[in-house]
Amino acid sequence: MSGELNVISLVLGFIAWILPIISLIRVQELSTSRWAVYLMISLCSCAVSLLAQIYQYYFMVRNEDISALIDTNGVAAFAATVLVIVTFILNVTNLIMYRHRTRSN
Repeated sequence: MSGELNVISLVLGFIAWILPIISLIRVQELSTSRWAVYLMISLCSCAVSLLAQIYQYYFMVRNEDISALIDTNGVAAFAATVLVIVTFILNVTNLIMYRHRTRSN
């Protein structure tokens, strides 16, 4: 189960980053509703990705795999921090670009 949670976390983290990038590339073409959908899917993907990591830790604790917890603790915390910060920056940049587009029209 741990392997699947890692894959789920990576895929959802990738989705959390790629959707705002697509939205930034297509900022002039996107409607209001589509932009909001991209934003919500990105933030939800980030949250579920972090939730998958929490469940991975839960399974490690339940299986009493303390050495794996100790080995992966620092990397997982760093990766989660990077995921949240980059997702936040991309979505805020997207929001600024969208607001600029709507004010200039």
